[in-house]
Amino acid sequence: MAGRGSRKGFLSMYTVRDIVLMGALIAVSGVFKGFWGIGRAQLEALVGPLIGPVFSTGFYMWGLLSAVLIGKIGVGTIVMVPGTLIELAIGNPFGAMVFVYNFIEGLAADVGAIVFRYRLNKFAKTFIASIIMLLFGETIYLAWLGVLVLPTQQFPGSPAYLLYIWYYTLTIIGGIITGIVVWGISKLLSSVGFKGSDLTVES
Repeated sequence: MAGRGSRKGFLSMYTVRDIVLMGALIAVSGVFKGFWGIGRAQLEALVGPLIGPVFSTGFYMWGLLSAVLIGKIGVGTIVMVPGTLIELAIGNPFGAMVFVYNFIEGLAADVGAIVFRYRLNKFAKTFIASIIMLLFGETIYLAWLGVLVLPTQQFPGSPAYLLYIWYYTLTIIGGIITGIVVWGISKLLSSVGFKGSDLTVES
């Protein structure tokens, strides 16, 4: 009985296959997010951070994709955070705060996925989970950074509530884009014979 009980823990839910897949996702996402962060910084220098939720697709998608492919609690956060080391090695210009950003975005992916108990095996579920993910994550960013730090000069004389409307509209758009991208990747993997743990991606 003691031996059986000793295997009951948070990590015991993950199989060797899950761990290998998480390692692959950490590596691939770390490289991708590193270059995406460089590109995002350059784009935001041109158009400003108020377009940020749309550009965030390249970050958030990896946590949600992990939830789709592995389908177990906490996987979004577990995949997102370690990849930070790879991002920083590549030259992500946002510095050590990327650890915090990845934690928030990974946690947001887990929040979106847990609504459906990580059974993201239909497009509608993935789509809704993606929007929930973006809304959760971007609300944390607003609560943390505050809307007043956003560049109000982009909307001279506009009241703060318009910034909220603009920001959340883009957040929903970002969620839509992320959901479509993640579902597309999962369907592509399914078409070549790959299946996530205990998941069958359905039409």
